[in-house]
Amino acid sequence: MKALMLVLLTLGMAHATVYDFYLPETSIQTQTSGAYELKNEISVEIETILRSEAAIIIDGNRDILPIYKVRSYRDGAFLVSDYIVTLSSDVLVDQTCDEREAISYKLKFSRKVSRAVGSNVNVRLEAQREYTYDWCHSSPSYETIEYLIK
Repeated sequence: MKALMLVLLTLGMAHATVYDFYLPETSIQTQTSGAYELKNEISVEIETILRSEAAIIIDGNRDILPIYKVRSYRDGAFLVSDYIVTLSSDVLVDQTCDEREAISYKLKFSRKVSRAVGSNVNVRLEAQREYTYDWCHSSPSYETIEYLIK
């Protein structure tokens, strides 16, 4: 099993692409903390996807992160799967059954596979601000800031 994992990681690294994202404006207003500085540049490389985890290199640091498959569908000879990975989160306020505000960095992409050869398409990075004044009794509101790709 370990040999298979090593082969998969090696194959994944041979075809991995580095995606460099940036934001022209990094300051956002939060409900609880005033101004917040988002990360202005983030480099991401998707090494390997295995069921519920992905090996991802973020700004040169390799990590194994949980991955969520949104959907899978056929596109001609290709099987396409849409994924979301939360790269990191900053919780600004988290009070019991009260105010909650957090910033999450989410990588969204599709994996297009045909005959065991795959490629990542539609790769996007978003910073998502979540806020609720009472997280036990109300739904949060979301603000999404999309990063640009270099």
